[in-house]
Amino acid sequence: MQYSFTCPLERCNQIMTIEARNTEETVDRLTEVAREHLSLIHPDMNKTYAQILLEARSHVMSVS
Repeated sequence: MQYSFTCPLERCNQIMTIEARNTEETVDRLTEVAREHLSLIHPDMNKTYAQILLEARSHVMSVS
């Protein structure tokens, strides 16, 4: 299945999409994509892995 995560930061709203087989894989992969997004697009944001993980879990959406 395909899943997406929309960056919740104000004025960003970039959508990151991944393919995954189950919920655990989805959260793991989206967390990594979100970490990369933060480091490249929002380098001034200092979020912990746990904070990013919680956001990925709460904002994940199934695309297909």
